[in-house]
Amino acid sequence: MNKFLIVLCLMFPVDALANNVSMRWDCVNVPDVVGYYVYRATSSGAYNYSMPVNTSPVPQPSSCTAGGVAYTDSTAPNALLFYVVRAINAAGVFSASSNEVQAQPLGPPAPTNLTIIGVTAQLNLTVNGTLVASGPAPLNYTIPRQSPPRSYVLSITQQ
Repeated sequence: MNKFLIVLCLMFPVDALANNVSMRWDCVNVPDVVGYYVYRATSSGAYNYSMPVNTSPVPQPSSCTAGGVAYTDSTAPNALLFYVVRAINAAGVFSASSNEVQAQPLGPPAPTNLTIIGVTAQLNLTVNGTLVASGPAPLNYTIPRQSPPRSYVLSITQQ
């Protein structure tokens, strides 16, 4: 039975922009390591190891160099996020988790130069409780002459 101990150290900063979080780490220089799985959580240490961010392992590079492995999480929500990485060997055995890093993806920039170009009010005109005109200002309505003269109750309301 193959046993191995792998210690990963995410030594490089995690960059977050829009909904992409890019990270880099040192590869594990052990011959039977085939790749790496990335895990994301919304609180520190709360990782679901049965659900990595990547569905297939980030491949082990052909030669290990410092910062030689990179991954971008392109499905990151706009929230404070925590990440760890675990190596996997050819037998399917996982290493312990790397150190934890955190990132805060940024949403798109705020729109600028907002201006109001017009305001249109919808008005209702009622005469003695009956709607007689409706639409944007100005409203026109002619009250017919009555004989004998009578009083009218006019009401203008905004929709």
